Amino acid sequence: MIREMRNRGMKITEIAKELGMSRPTARKYLKSRKPPEFGKKETLSEIPASAEKIDVMLGTNTFPKRLRS
Repeated sequence: MIREMRNRGMKITEIAKELGMSRPTARKYLKSRKPPEFGKKETLSEIPASAEKIDVMLGTNTFPKRLRS
């Protein structure tokens, strides 16, 4: 898609603006051999690891001082 836009004569600035990315990112994708992968990368969540601690705090009302209102 980016290469097609460039082949149609669009400037890198125009491509970046239309796709909502920076100019260096647009240039990087133009230079790469494989097509860009859009979307969020899968990350591990810290919520499951903290869920037990949160349950304990909610059950005993023992929040750290900085979280108390």
